[in-house]
Amino acid sequence: MTKIFGIDISVWQKDMNLETAKNEGVKFAIIRGMYGNAKDVAFESNYTKAKNAGLDVGVYQWSRAANVAQAREEAQLLIDHCLKGKKFEYPIYIDVEDRILINLSVQELTDLITAWCETLENAGYFAGVYMNQSCFNNEIKGQEIAAKYSQWRAYWTTENKKPNCQMWQIRVENN
Repeated sequence: MTKIFGIDISVWQKDMNLETAKNEGVKFAIIRGMYGNAKDVAFESNYTKAKNAGLDVGVYQWSRAANVAQAREEAQLLIDHCLKGKKFEYPIYIDVEDRILINLSVQELTDLITAWCETLENAGYFAGVYMNQSCFNNEIKGQEIAAKYSQWRAYWTTENKKPNCQMWQIRVENN
């Protein structure tokens, strides 16, 4: 198993020095492109700084879609306002953490993720889904999604084992 250190960034880390991060071992950045249908105001700057630092880049969209039609609309907005004309070495992810999604059934959330990912893939992008392990196990048809799309999971554990997915996020505490 090869471990590669990366970060996810958004407007909340807009002042982060990515050259320093690279010197500390960061190899890639997953950058928030949109929050629902609103572009992250730091996206362009974060993308430019990551590329200038020599980091590989992926993007995520914090979804606020409540149905399949809105998921497709959000995906298209991400394509039009953030992705076109840029190069990505990592997937483009839908982040399904918003509380709006909590009332959706397992099938509805699975369909929403699928619609978003299909829209990205039909436009030529490599799509994936970000979620926590509990969501994967309980709130979507996890195996169905895993068979079709890349996964990035929040996997908070003290155990020394990895989840069955391509990328997972750990919390690093500063001591």
